[in-house]
Amino acid sequence: ISSSAYAALDCATPPTCDELGYTMSSDDCAGQFMLKCPFDDTKLFCGGNKPAIECEIGSILYDDLKCYEGDPSIHTGKTPIAVVFDATNKRAIGLTNANLPWYSNSTTDLQAVSVATADAALSASLTGNTSGNGSYCTTIYSTKNTGITLLITYAPYYCYTLTYKGHSDWFLPSLRELSDIYDNKELVSSSRVKAGGTAIANGGYWSSTERTGTDSGGGYMAFTFYMGSNGTASYSAYQFNNYVSCAISY
Repeated sequence: ISSSAYAALDCATPPTCDELGYTMSSDDCAGQFMLKCPFDDTKLFCGGNKPAIECEIGSILYDDLKCYEGDPSIHTGKTPIAVVFDATNKRAIGLTNANLPWYSNSTTDLQAVSVATADAALSASLTGNTSGNGSYCTTIYSTKNTGITLLITYAPYYCYTLTYKGHSDWFLPSLRELSDIYDNKELVSSSRVKAGGTAIANGGYWSSTERTGTDSGGGYMAFTFYMGSNGTASYSAYQFNNYVSCAISY
């Protein structure tokens, strides 16, 4: 092509980043998909939430049963409901603590999931929503008591009847599951606070695992896990108050 032909070409001025829609900064785009302007990588276009990530221990679980990185405030339209404590079996603990008895008295043996010792309970890998646990507690509470208002004041039934953000499949964790939470207590606790919940308390938490037999006074018991510095498993008579934090599978 001749030089005169080159001169005749209409060489348009390229559009600016703003004209192309790259008008946002990195602060504007926190937690969202983003594209950088090809002429200036400080100019961005963004919109929509970040994609879900693989849930890990300490990840915040949202009401769509997915995990996302970053502060909850950047995830528009999503509500934190729990914190993952077992990524392999996909289990997460709720964000709050209740303080309740396991049952109204120690003279009635509920025997949902029962083992003889704390060591046996910890090694049994029992899960808080295994068949014969949650359904059993719901059934036996219904036959031994009247009035739902009264029933939800007891630890297992409180979890089994809980509905939060559209989810009604909450359960009281087993002793083994509480031990798993303790193993990552600081991480799980800090994530609960980040998600707008409360820290893991240092006191005893009720499990769904009951102790076989009675104590010296003839009372029936369920196991608790103490979340203090030593992380010990023990048991309490049904009517004693302990912390309750419900779990969910995702």
